[in-house]
Amino acid sequence: MPPINDITTWGRHSDVGEPLKPLRRFFLLYEGSRTEQAYFSELLLLLNRMGLPKYVAVERCERTENDETASNPRRLLRLAESEIKEGDSFAEGDEIAIVFDVDIYAHKPGDYESLLAEFAASGMQPYVTFPSFELFLLLHLEDGYIRWVEPNESLIVENRKEHGRRYVDRLFSRASGMNPKRNPRVGELAAEHERACKEETRLNQDPKSAIGRLTSNVGVLIEKLKSS
Repeated sequence: MPPINDITTWGRHSDVGEPLKPLRRFFLLYEGSRTEQAYFSELLLLLNRMGLPKYVAVERCERTENDETASNPRRLLRLAESEIKEGDSFAEGDEIAIVFDVDIYAHKPGDYESLLAEFAASGMQPYVTFPSFELFLLLHLEDGYIRWVEPNESLIVENRKEHGRRYVDRLFSRASGMNPKRNPRVGELAAEHERACKEETRLNQDPKSAIGRLTSNVGVLIEKLKSS
């Protein structure tokens, strides 16, 4: 068995109260063990209360054992492949999405290009942020792009580390009053996901050209889940 726990929020019932089975499953695997976990946990609960996705069960894949803190995108891809080969719940027609930051490839474009080729070969779609997930979180704030992202574009792209924290991480804390790595309330921002998805269109949404550009296609993933 792969070192992953599949956590589902599926609970659909027919008009007469009988439990319904999903037509297929969508497995969600993400890099962060705190920020992304808090966000996607809240997002999926919110969508579930809306009855979305209507026919697809979304399952968060939480890493366990020695892989609990594994965050390298290539390792996440290997875990996803093991879920397909060894998992009990993965079936034909199911899908796995992997969310990760591209900042670690800022000075290794060849390695990133190779990674995307591996994704293409596996049939899995990468959902990425550059430099990191905090950029997508900023889009949830009122006037987040105009007030916080656009004026600081070059600093966000450079994303220097000071006192153990990257620039966009510190910027998000200044904008929201929360440390995204330590405050689980960051998940509450999911209530403003529609705003973030709309604002994301101002950024580059193509993973192939992510390095060196403000990039996010996490909103694309959310819209896909809602329309499935």
